Amino acid sequence: TGATSPVDLRAQVEDYVQKPLLRVDGVSEVQVNGGDVREVRVEVNKDAMDARRVTVQEVAQALQLRNVTVPGGSVVEDDTELLIRTPGEYVSVDEINDTVVRPGTPPIYVRDVATVVDDFETRDVISRLNGKESIVLSVRKATDVNTLAVSDDIKATLDKIGAANPNWDIVVGGDLADQIQGSADGAIEDLLWGALLASLVILFFFRNIRSTVITIAGLPVIMISTLFFMDMFNISLNQISLLALALVVGLVVDDGIVVRENIMRWIERGYSPREAASKGTEEVLLPVLATSAAILAVFLPVAYAQGIIGRFFRDFGLTVAIAIVVSTFEALTMAPMLSAYFFKPSKNVGSIDESRAREEAGRTALDRFYARSLNFAMDHKWIVVLATVLVVGLSVLSVRYINQSFLPDIDQGQFEVGMELPPGTPLEITEREALKVEEIIRSHPDVADVFGTIGATSSPNVANFVVQVVGGVDAEVSSRDIIAELRPPLADVPGISFQLSDDVTGGDTFVGNRDIIIEMVAFSGSYEQLGQEADRLAEEIRKIDGITDLVVSYKPGQPEMQINVDPQKAASFGLNTAQVGSTVRTLVNGEVTSSYRGEGAEADIVVQLNEADRNSVNSIMDIQLPTPSGQFVPLRNVADVSYTTGPTTIQRVDRQPTVSVGMNVV
Repeated sequence: TGATSPVDLRAQVEDYVQKPLLRVDGVSEVQVNGGDVREVRVEVNKDAMDARRVTVQEVAQALQLRNVTVPGGSVVEDDTELLIRTPGEYVSVDEINDTVVRPGTPPIYVRDVATVVDDFETRDVISRLNGKESIVLSVRKATDVNTLAVSDDIKATLDKIGAANPNWDIVVGGDLADQIQGSADGAIEDLLWGALLASLVILFFFRNIRSTVITIAGLPVIMISTLFFMDMFNISLNQISLLALALVVGLVVDDGIVVRENIMRWIERGYSPREAASKGTEEVLLPVLATSAAILAVFLPVAYAQGIIGRFFRDFGLTVAIAIVVSTFEALTMAPMLSAYFFKPSKNVGSIDESRAREEAGRTALDRFYARSLNFAMDHKWIVVLATVLVVGLSVLSVRYINQSFLPDIDQGQFEVGMELPPGTPLEITEREALKVEEIIRSHPDVADVFGTIGATSSPNVANFVVQVVGGVDAEVSSRDIIAELRPPLADVPGISFQLSDDVTGGDTFVGNRDIIIEMVAFSGSYEQLGQEADRLAEEIRKIDGITDLVVSYKPGQPEMQINVDPQKAASFGLNTAQVGSTVRTLVNGEVTSSYRGEGAEADIVVQLNEADRNSVNSIMDIQLPTPSGQFVPLRNVADVSYTTGPTTIQRVDRQPTVSVGMNVV
């Protein structure tokens, strides 16, 4: 945001923000939304054209032929090559007014039939930051590049831009790299804690510093080797693979513990560390391989599962499998080698020293407790069976009380609010209502920033807000709690449908119906009948306590006015539907004829009927259509008008139209 006008701010952002960001390594696209885009509009007057028998096609063609620069080759004069160019591009708006539309006595100029306005394009999207007009830039990275590195470079570039433009307020509304970095930091922290706790557990049972150090020494080797092979299998460091690495910290030391404990046993028998390493490893070779194979049999199928589960957990299964294979290799090679060179021969062969005695006493106590428990279980087998059945039964019953979801809820420190007004609502009314909704959202004390996007392509009746929570991902209040507190005041706003989601992925909340927990799909031969049935079903569902964010996929379509050309009448004047439709489109919607580069930023030159004439149905029907004979015929003589709703997006399953009713549960 900034203190300049929306037109100037948009132009400055395109020159001084978009272009530098496109030069950042790894950035593939920078999309700019919001602000005003300059446009030179030639607004033709219907009465003036009719009086002079001038068509809009003549005006557009005159502008195209006048606003050109034609290369003419080159010539050599005095040993110098000169390029030939015939410049004719407009350098001022007055030149556009002075363009000759039709030569004659007197000639007809553009100013005689039109008004040239140096203005801006009609908006279809409005962007706001905390209630202020803003420009939103969406930056997309190229494939196979490091998200964190690209994000750091982008932020460094934005810092330089902000320092050079102190009157701008540059705010990062959302950064996927923050979530990735947070997940990576959390996984690495879990990994380090896991390594520390594993070391303490090993020390507790081995009661030998040297043996513990040798065991833990293999951990960094295993992890680094796992990362190497992950790269060979094209596995990136993501939330799933980092979770796998944190999980295997305890698994990868198991084989090493078995090997080292057996080597220690052979040393206590009087063998040298070198002999003990050889004999001890050979003795447990098959059990170690069997244990690793059993773990691989569990996790490898996960990596190659079919469907969405397989795509999600491929990295997880492969990472665990790689780590297990590497740890097995380390336990059978590096572990014996370290034991052979760093273990000391036993000084008391066949005897137990004082510290060892205390250790064995502790183990004996554990053995005695386990033996008593085992004897009780063997002597009271029916009690054990009944207790097992009871535990299993209670476990099965408790499943219905456990919350279930595809993935765990992750608080991103932000949430999304989507609003939708009835189809046909113009952008101006949507903006007015969106400002009211934004005030409700910003009134919450835990809301930091609100990024609003009002309108969307072909959907001026929708708006979307991305809300940043105070404290971000470390906020004291969760996004879901804030959403729950905002639902009642938003529900009191009449005539607007809302959908709130704590899963922010960008885009329009209503377009994709994201974050829907329950969805019902109905089939029928008629899309309109499906819509009616879905609305009735939605009304019944609203009566159920705990249901929220009810969304019906059926949309009645945008109200439209259809100009129905009579082929027979049009043909009698030498016209067809394409010619009639093209003339109406040029006059009402406008046609870009060329570009204007004078006096500031480049702008399109658009020929269009003036606003007073194009916003009246009667005026549109009075449009004079040129015929091949050089005569003119009013549009109403070859067409009539009807009002209906335009086509909408129809969902299909097995070629049948479907309508879905989606909802969330509080």
